[in-house]
Amino acid sequence: MQPSRDDQLVALHNKFISLERDVQQLKQDSIEFQQTLTAQMTQFQQYTTTQLALSQQGIAKSCNASAIYPADTLAIVPRQNRQNPPAIYPGTMKELREISRPACGTLLAFYGHQAQGTEDDCLQALAIILGVRGHLLYSISLLGRKRSFPTRDHFVRLQVHCRN
Repeated sequence: MQPSRDDQLVALHNKFISLERDVQQLKQDSIEFQQTLTAQMTQFQQYTTTQLALSQQGIAKSCNASAIYPADTLAIVPRQNRQNPPAIYPGTMKELREISRPACGTLLAFYGHQAQGTEDDCLQALAIILGVRGHLLYSISLLGRKRSFPTRDHFVRLQVHCRN
């Protein structure tokens, strides 16, 4: 015996309702998947941006560590968000050595530090952030910022001073 037309319609209606529920569940799963994927992509992008900035900082600081002479160029050290410093950034060792206290304070603030202590203290703090080598920092404070740039004789005097 065949089911009646009404029974067939009820069965078809129940199947339709079941399909509607399945479609709604698929939509919900799709939305959740898209949200999860978006969150993971954002997290990955933030991570790669941070890693890229750290790499750029490392390369710039490495280049700056080899700067010795007044005309030696200083590489730009970006912030961790990859933002470049203001235009007052010193382009050479000479410019770093002759930077004004307000400009030095502005750059220290850009890198998240406060300008504290003497003018030489601020310069040394900035030089450390930029990756300039320690012996040059010591020579700057020992010999005075506004004097001539350290020569071979200055380094000989520094070696003698450090031994005593």
